[in-house]
Amino acid sequence: MATTSLNASKLLFSGTASRRGRHISITPANSEMAHLHYGRIILGSEERRAAFATEGRETALLCMRGACSVTVDGKRHDIGLYDAIYVPRGSAVVVETTGEVDLVECAAEVSGDYPLQVIRYAELSQDPKLRFRAGGESTTRDLNIVIGDNVRAGRILAGFTKSQQGNWTSWPPHEHAKMLEEMAIIRFNAAAGRYSQAIAAMRDTSNLVTAPSRPIERSKQPAVAQ
Repeated sequence: MATTSLNASKLLFSGTASRRGRHISITPANSEMAHLHYGRIILGSEERRAAFATEGRETALLCMRGACSVTVDGKRHDIGLYDAIYVPRGSAVVVETTGEVDLVECAAEVSGDYPLQVIRYAELSQDPKLRFRAGGESTTRDLNIVIGDNVRAGRILAGFTKSQQGNWTSWPPHEHAKMLEEMAIIRFNAAAGRYSQAIAAMRDTSNLVTAPSRPIERSKQPAVAQ
């Protein structure tokens, strides 16, 4: 059976949460991704504000720590812990905080237009289709689908998984590359013996109407280590 040589520099990206401000770490230009972009917006006392344009990309911002306001085309939206906001392509965005905030940013080029949507974790956590527990002994984890069927979007999906103390989040080893394009952002709390992952992915291209592309059948899934 033929094997493919993989370039680690296009699969593993470390230290993506080490800088303040807004920084894009993964794009199709520097990774095995065909569509997905990943970045981080980390603000605090040293830097309170970040501004950018989504251009041709739909963009999701998922709050993994703290709180902030996200102003899109002049309209402000307050975002709390584990909340998210879906921002359409062609938007001007300003993120501000009076405390601190850590946002995961994922984006993809689209040709369709979808409305701005704010996703409240307090609401989605009550939906058993969006927040549920999986795994067994030593692999128990809580899955949270933040940007999924609950959001009108062209390509992107996003969510996060938290392991129980001392448990694995992805056992048995697996990936979803034949179903969708995906990257995993991994955090490890050594003191608590706990993993957490934020997942950015693309919707199955066979279901796309407004932004068709070739089917994604890849065996390479980038991982982001903080």
